[in-house]
Amino acid sequence: MVTAAYSGDAYWQPSTSNVISQTVLSQPATFTMTPASKTLSLTAGATTGNLDSVAVAPVLGFVGTVNLNCNVAYNGSGTAILPTCSLANPNLLFSSPGSGLSSLVTITSVARPVVSSHLRSWGRSGTITLCALALWLVPVRRRRWRAWMTVLVLLAGLNALCGCSGGGNGSSTPSGPVPTTAGTYMVTISATTTAAGITPPAPVTIALTVN
Repeated sequence: MVTAAYSGDAYWQPSTSNVISQTVLSQPATFTMTPASKTLSLTAGATTGNLDSVAVAPVLGFVGTVNLNCNVAYNGSGTAILPTCSLANPNLLFSSPGSGLSSLVTITSVARPVVSSHLRSWGRSGTITLCALALWLVPVRRRRWRAWMTVLVLLAGLNALCGCSGGGNGSSTPSGPVPTTAGTYMVTISATTTAAGITPPAPVTIALTVN
């Protein structure tokens, strides 16, 4: 509590102010950050099981805006195609001392392509062709057997051509976005604040595994 007192002099009477209560903190107000889960594992391209959240709680009457940022780093060596992270509510406003807020963390990755069915079709046709050629080399006495073998070879070739042309350009090489590299990553969530004189807490991390 704080009071002010004046002892008086030849012109003014003594006076004492009203008592004022003032709380002095041992440390400045701040806030904490806590992830809901410190680990996350998912399959590349997953749209479920790819969420986490970070809770932000005011401490000692913190008032102000907390701005969150998220980034991903690869734990392995060499070049990697990284997943990305995003925050549903990166700007949290604490207008008065009270309960905490949270922000949803979403991990986005690209799935690995499925083996082309055209390639499998070509494999079956190739097997038929090889068998027909093998039979062609077997000595036969009648020409009509060779004629039947010739027809079989032609049919196998046509089947392969139809399989390759069914995709438009005839290529079995997958197209589209480059898939996310399988491995382990570190998701880091850091914060800044508009409140003057307050140092944000250290960043929090989530250990991410992409299968």
